[in-house]
Amino acid sequence: MPEVTFEDARRPNRVYTQDGYSKLIRFRMNAIVSETGGITGINYAEPECAFGTAMPANAKSNTMRCFPAKWSAPNSPDRTDYFHKYVVSQVTVSTGSEAPSPPSLRTAIRRKAWRGTTTSRSSRRRRTRPGARIAATAM
Repeated sequence: MPEVTFEDARRPNRVYTQDGYSKLIRFRMNAIVSETGGITGINYAEPECAFGTAMPANAKSNTMRCFPAKWSAPNSPDRTDYFHKYVVSQVTVSTGSEAPSPPSLRTAIRRKAWRGTTTSRSSRRRRTRPGARIAATAM
């Protein structure tokens, strides 16, 4: 029997600012191929933030799909940049046979602000707003 395989897509993790640092490309799963040939496809909403045109005005009231985080490149000081939050917009299923495929699932993205951390594991100056509060519901 064939193996289950996972397909991926490269997506920029950091909101690119032409500051000499990379976009920090990361892989996101975009399809699962089952042992019977069925394919589950995963589509993501486009990134919402773009440096210079569409960025949150304030980190505490941010409802956009990007969030600030402190990080540092090797041999560089700490910096704060915005990073994309990728949300699933659609899941499709193909059975890989003559049988009809089940309907696809679409999501409606509801906006909620990011929330700050309440843990004391890191110093206050290094804390960012990591708690995602962007929710998606099935339609």
